[in-house]
Parts: sequence; C-alpha cells; structure tokens
Amino acid sequence: GDSATLGSVRARLEHSRASQREKGDQVLALQSEQILLRKRIAAAEEQQVRLELDKKLAASAQKFAEAAKISSEVKSVAAAIATDTASLHELSARVDALVHSQAEEHAAEVALEAELGNAREAHEREVVRALAEQCKAAQELLDDSEIAPVLDASSSGVQAALLRAEQEEAEAQVDAICDRYGWARSAVLGGGAIEPIAPRQQSSGSDLIEELGGGRSEVRTPEPLLAELHDAGGGEPR
Repeated sequence: GDSATLGSVRARLEHSRASQREKGDQVLALQSEQILLRKRIAAAEEQQVRLELDKKLAASAQKFAEAAKISSEVKSVAAAIATDTASLHELSARVDALVHSQAEEHAAEVALEAELGNAREAHEREVVRALAEQCKAAQELLDDSEIAPVLDASSSGVQAALLRAEQEEAEAQVDAICDRYGWARSAVLGGGAIEPIAPRQQSSGSDLIEELGGGRSEVRTPEPLLAELHDAGGGEPR
C-alpha cells in the first residue's frame, strides 16, 4: 500500500544519507593519514639530502668507512621514502573511490527525494479520498429523515453533536491537505478529480521526512454509530 511505499522510500533515503556520512568520515580519516605521510616523506627527503652531502664530505676526506656507513643509511631512507610514497598513492586511490561513491549516492539521494515526494502525494490522495467519503457519510446520516431525529433525541443530541464534530474534523484535515497541494477543496469533497487549482512548490525530501513522522492520517468511519442507531431506534437505517 501507500504507507508501505512511503516507509520503503524513507528507509532507502535514510540509508543513503547514513552511508554518505560514513564515507565522509572515512575520507577525513584517510586524508589525515595522507597529511602525516606527506610530512614524513618530506622529512625523510630532507634527511636524504643531508646524508648525501655528508657522504660526499666523508669521501672527500678519504673517510671511506664512514662514507660506506652513510651510504647504507641513504639506502635505508630511500627505501622508507619509496614505501611511504606507495602508501600515499594507495590512500589517494581509496579517497578518490570514496568521493566518487559519495557523489553517486548523493545523486541517488536527489532521485529518492523526488520519489518520496511522489509517494507522499499518492498517499495523501488516498487519505483525502477516505476523508471525503467520511464527510459524505456523516452528512447523509445528518440529513436522513429517519436517522436525524434519533440522533437529536439520543442523549440530548450528543450523538448528533459528536457526528458533526467528527465531520468538521475530517473537513479540517481535507482543508490542510488541499492547501498543501493546491487541490480544489470543493472537487475533493464532491468526489471529483483531485487536481491542483494552481502551480505549487514541490516540498523537499527533508521536509517530507518531518511531515511523515506521524504516518497515515487517522480516518474514522460511521459504521459503529449506524449500528448503535439501529439498536436505539429499533429500525433499519436507510
């Protein structure tokens, strides 16, 4: 049904947003690692330059044993730089993949927001039709020549007042929904086509999630009251 469709779309939208937040956190963590690696590589490259200079000086002074030792250190530093550079490239690839995935999910989120708006409107169409039927049924009871006197006589008119209050509440819900979508109230209550009477601004997916927090509007029907009137009046209502 419409409620199930709304729930499904909302769940998918929330999952998409949660996934984007998670990937955003991963990107920040990886970027922090990249910063540390770059600093470490820069420091190692500076050390490598100093060692190369020290090696030349030692060789010039014919301190060959010291020059060989420094040469070994140079090789060790160069290997560390190569390892860290490879790690940096790997991190960059992971960041790029996450950012690309985030962008795809954001595009999907925009589509889901539009889908949520369409699903909500379909849901509200069903709700407003049910409310219109409720108003119509209540009015028929109030206008019925056999039932109306029973309503007025029952508990000093309490039943009639209750029915009118429920009718007014249903009409107020119809008014609210029609205002939201720009639908013609008279056409809705008259059982006509539910169409906008003027262009309206599409609600955003974020607004829809807030509005949908309460779920489907409650629609009450007059069947229990008909049964009570039948027992009280001793006759079959028309």
